[in-house]
Amino acid sequence: MSIEATTCEQINVKNNNEQTKAVAEKIGEYMLETWGILNLKMTVDGKAFETDEESITEDSEFYEVCKNLDSAKNFEISLRSCNAGGLAWRKESAFVSMLTDDESLTKNISYKSIDYYDTDSFVDACVFDENGLKCASKFDDAFETVADIKEWYSYSPEIHITSEGMNDNTQLHEAVLKNLTEILTSVCEYDEDELDFRLEDDWEDYGEMMIEGSLCFPSSKIKELKSCCENITREVNKYDSAKLELSINAVPNGEDDYDFAVLSIELKDGSVQVSALRI
Repeated sequence: MSIEATTCEQINVKNNNEQTKAVAEKIGEYMLETWGILNLKMTVDGKAFETDEESITEDSEFYEVCKNLDSAKNFEISLRSCNAGGLAWRKESAFVSMLTDDESLTKNISYKSIDYYDTDSFVDACVFDENGLKCASKFDDAFETVADIKEWYSYSPEIHITSEGMNDNTQLHEAVLKNLTEILTSVCEYDEDELDFRLEDDWEDYGEMMIEGSLCFPSSKIKELKSCCENITREVNKYDSAKLELSINAVPNGEDDYDFAVLSIELKDGSVQVSALRI
């Protein structure tokens, strides 16, 4: 099964030297290679374009614009896409590989991106500015840096409890079940009909429980979400043969929320920690 990456990118270029010209040409190639476009906005030398075409074909008004980006003096691109690319591909084979610390680039190009995936819980964040290129999938900033964001979406959260030979431990099962149910119903406000496919309870057969699918929750519920995760952690830690895997990385989901941010709720050094990033 291939990995699906949902990507949000912002590219700004002042094309005034040979180095920026080469990058601009590579960006144009990247735009023509990109598929799964959800929304694309471009402003090229003052002329605005917008489309939700799945890809840029030869009959698109974007085609010649992208083919000739190296001739543009200034351009801005805002792109949302969903395909099998992701940050690793852009760093290896696309224009991101050309973003070096050369001042001819750092003074004229800015770039930021967020990628989240259908098969992995982590989120990739990338920024290029006057300080060069920085990419991260682990985040250490305080929640306050993203406190203005109203709603969050985690495509592939990992909340997975396993135990060995504890299928008859009803106390642990009930405590975990209670908190997983609260996450789904109170924090994420899913109705009880969704619990059947959101909550996988194989405790009796395998001593295993987990949340399936994505999570969507408001910032006002983060404290409650953390508390539920802490309750599960406390119960699991009572038993040497029980284990909790916890990794919730979320991106902004509100209509007017700032796009380039990440919220992370993970186990670090045995405790549940909330951290964030804003680029």
